[in-house]
Amino acid sequence: MGQSEAKQVSFENPLSTGTVELTKIGEEGDTLEGAVFTLVNEKGEELKTGLTTNEEGVLTVENLKPGNYAFIETEAPFGYQLDDTPIEFEIAFNQLETLELEAENSYIPSTLELTKEGEDGKLLEGVVFELQDADGTTLQENLVTDEKGKLIIDNLIPGSYQLIETETLLGYELDTTPIPFDIGLGQGIAKVNFENPLRTGSVELTKVGETGDTLEGAIFSLVDAKGEVLKTELTTDKNGVLVVDDLKLGNYAFIETKAPFGYQLDKTPIEFEIVFDQQEPLYLEFSNNLLKTDIQITKVDAITDTTLEGAVFDVLDSEGERITTITTNENGIVIVKGLTPGDYQLVETKAPTGYVQLDKPIHITIELGDKNKEVIVENTPMEKGDTPPTPPSQDFGDKLPQTGEEWLRYLALIGMIFLGSGSFLLYTHIRRMRSGTLIE
Repeated sequence: MGQSEAKQVSFENPLSTGTVELTKIGEEGDTLEGAVFTLVNEKGEELKTGLTTNEEGVLTVENLKPGNYAFIETEAPFGYQLDDTPIEFEIAFNQLETLELEAENSYIPSTLELTKEGEDGKLLEGVVFELQDADGTTLQENLVTDEKGKLIIDNLIPGSYQLIETETLLGYELDTTPIPFDIGLGQGIAKVNFENPLRTGSVELTKVGETGDTLEGAIFSLVDAKGEVLKTELTTDKNGVLVVDDLKLGNYAFIETKAPFGYQLDKTPIEFEIVFDQQEPLYLEFSNNLLKTDIQITKVDAITDTTLEGAVFDVLDSEGERITTITTNENGIVIVKGLTPGDYQLVETKAPTGYVQLDKPIHITIELGDKNKEVIVENTPMEKGDTPPTPPSQDFGDKLPQTGEEWLRYLALIGMIFLGSGSFLLYTHIRRMRSGTLIE
């Protein structure tokens, strides 16, 4: 056999492949599961799709030949913005180590919408707020509600926040209580409603007497415009004053339920109004009339206690001015009505017929809160030597009494018997009640 010709044989060694590992993180460095990518070559041709980061935020691609590649995000993790910027990388010749890449996603920004209204339902424009984080660190200032009462804050990342009211409108109370709210991952718009209470007003009632002196101890109820009782047992102090604070705008009335000692109760409603944006207390004054006292004067015989008709008195006040003139009736009684507390005098200007006229005034004091009083005034009969008042003369001339006149005398006698019986009963009553000349 002869030698054959030499034969050439070719053998190709494949290039060694490399591995790439991509870690997906958020703004705060936390790893993100669920980001989806497509792998392309340098010509932009898709090599792999549906590549997804695991619970540790990692995806791995192996067996990549040397060359240029790129990851392109096709779906962002929940709550994060999609970033389709190619993440380029190169697998080098004879790459031995895994190529590690990291890509960050930004949060999807959220929006807060605050609606500000007053207690009266009005939308409030011009209320100023400050935005803080949960620790009270100021993030934004001078945030102002618009003409619809709304405040819009954009680009809020997930977390806990609070709004602090720094300025409000006239007529409304500034409420600096923090308004907390949370922005959740992937949340679009968070809505918050916040109400400003109306500014309240106060009222001060002063209770006075007829002479302008202040009165302690008057008790009132407070009612609203519908007559519903809001407060009870509101009592004037030693200065005659009671104060009610924190009243919302509207119509009210005080109604007296108990008068000060010695004064008349007056249930007439004391109406008043608390107006919008009231800055100063509302001052009211209400007067009470003194309780009036009636004095019963009984005129009696100093010896027999027989009641005496026809005694005439002047009633004088503490200044000596005459108030009235009074005369005892057939039962020896006269009543002076409607006297207020103070000092008075009874001056007898005419004694009953056959009795000595008093030469000294009778002093009477009416105290605050006194009820009706009774005064017994005695007159001493004239003695035989005294000259009695001259009665009006009756001139009968030479005319003799007629038969009818005799009958009239009998009727008069019978009347005197009945009058004597009544006087005896009154005498017995007076004897039981007397312990002096003045009995309350």
